Formats: sequence, structure tokens, C-alpha cells
Amino acid sequence: MDATTGWLFLTRWGNSLLLLPAAACICIGVWSSGDRRAAIRWALCFGAAVLLVLATKLAFLGWGIGIRGLDFTGISGHSALAASVLPMFAWWITRERGPAIRRCAVLLAVAFALVVGVSRVVLSTHSVAEAVAGLLLGSLVAWVAMPRAQGAGRGGIFRWAALAGLLVVGFLPGPGNSEEAHGLVVRIALQLSGRAQPYSREAWQLTAPDHGATDHSTDDAAASRSASVGSP
Repeated sequence: MDATTGWLFLTRWGNSLLLLPAAACICIGVWSSGDRRAAIRWALCFGAAVLLVLATKLAFLGWGIGIRGLDFTGISGHSALAASVLPMFAWWITRERGPAIRRCAVLLAVAFALVVGVSRVVLSTHSVAEAVAGLLLGSLVAWVAMPRAQGAGRGGIFRWAALAGLLVVGFLPGPGNSEEAHGLVVRIALQLSGRAQPYSREAWQLTAPDHGATDHSTDDAAASRSASVGSP
């Protein structure tokens, strides 16, 4: 297995087709265990983060809104999902265990989420700024949503079934094609903006405004018009 194949395997652990169902399992499991306030907090925080990621992607694809100086075209969804879902999933799976085991599991999940963020940069899918933004957003969601107290521990069968499903799907070829999700976002952006083609990073960077060049060309045009008026 070459380096690229390894990074591709690691980056799939931020795939929305894998982690959105995992996020739903967390919400259902925490709710069914009786900690409904924690379930609602997780759903609201996670949902807000997903909407923010989507908004930044739509803003760039449809209107070219980004930060050229940082090569920022939208928050990395893989990084945000990994940094929010994986630590929360680790906490949920180990909620019957002692604080030391639970803390260790969460820290390992945070480290793995960081690797997912690095993979997005290594594979040239996102810039450093986009991956960092995703990791910070996801970490904030996990920190706010994660209950500090040990849970009641009910619903163990469902938790371990969810873990088994996550591992099986994660290790299968796939899981799914993240390009399908991206294509859907592109279609939404084009519908909202009325454009025929989405903005691309390469074209966006090439069309960066150069005020000096613009002013120079304007001066040349003015000089040409003056010469024309003065000529016989």
C-alpha cells in the first residue's frame, strides 16, 4: 500500500456518508438512555455546524466568496465531521467505563480526527486554513455537546452494534462516494446563484484583483483616448 492509498483510507473517516449516520446513532442512543438534554444539545450543536460548513461551501461555489490570502474556499466538512463525531462517539461507547478509560478514548478520537484533517491537506483537497477551520469547529461542537458526567450506561447493545457498523462500513471499499455529496452541494449552489458553472479554486485564484494592473491599464486607455482626440 503506497502513501496515497494510506491517506485515502484515513480521509474516508471524515466522510459524511459514514459519520452522519454515526451522529444520528449518538443522538438516538443518548436520548434512549434518558439523557435527553444531552441528546438535544448534541443535535443542535452538530446541526448548526453542518449548516455552517454547508453555507461556506455554497458561498464559494455559487458566489466566489472566500479569503484569497488564506486560500480559503469553505470549511472542510471531513475535518469538521471527524472532530465532532469521533470524540463524541468515543465518549458514548465508553460511557459505562471509568473516567480514565473514557478520557483516553476521547483523546485517541481527537488525535485520529487530527489525522483526518491532515489527510485533507496532504491529498490537496483542502488548504491548511480550511482543514484547521474544520477541526476547530468540530472540536468546539464536541466540547460543548459532550456531557461531563458519566452516563447512565443503558442501551449497551445498541452502542456496540453502532460501533460494529461504523468499523465494518469504514473498512469496506468506499464507504460510498463523497463526490456524490459534493455534486449535490454544487447543484444547490448553482440553483441559488443562477450561475451555469460553479466557481473553482484555480480560476478564483487566477482572477484575484490586481489593483495596480487595473490602474495601469486604465491610465493607458485614458492616454489613448486623449491622443485620438488631439490627432487630426
